[in-house]
Amino acid sequence: MRTSAREIHFEVHVLEGGRWLIDYVTPEEEEAIAEAQDLFLRPEIESVRVIKEIYSPENDTTAARIVFSRARARPLRPLRVRAAAPPPTWPRPLPDAMPAPRSLATSALPGAAQDSSPRLVLAALGALLAALALLAGVFLL
Repeated sequence: MRTSAREIHFEVHVLEGGRWLIDYVTPEEEEAIAEAQDLFLRPEIESVRVIKEIYSPENDTTAARIVFSRARARPLRPLRVRAAAPPPTWPRPLPDAMPAPRSLATSALPGAAQDSSPRLVLAALGALLAALALLAGVFLL
């Protein structure tokens, strides 16, 4: 039966120029955190972190977790503001070239005169009622 101890080390990662790099590796946690704090003092370093990595040779697996992290506040990007489109006007005004609507009486009777006298309107309504009564009689039978 083979028993082997787990291997533990600490990696110091630095974020510089938008890329993470491993800067330092040690078996001691306190040493790794001290190194990360020293590196963070440099102005070109944007962020640092210390990762504890545990390797198990029995089943060839690795586990890792962050034990220390420090980051600089990133400057806010300026907002781009665009002018909003003007709201639509409602009701929309009719264009000047649009013809005026025709009355119901003249549009209902194609051969009728272009005046809208009461007799013509009554005749159109009578014809409409007769057509409706005829349709109702067909559906009721």
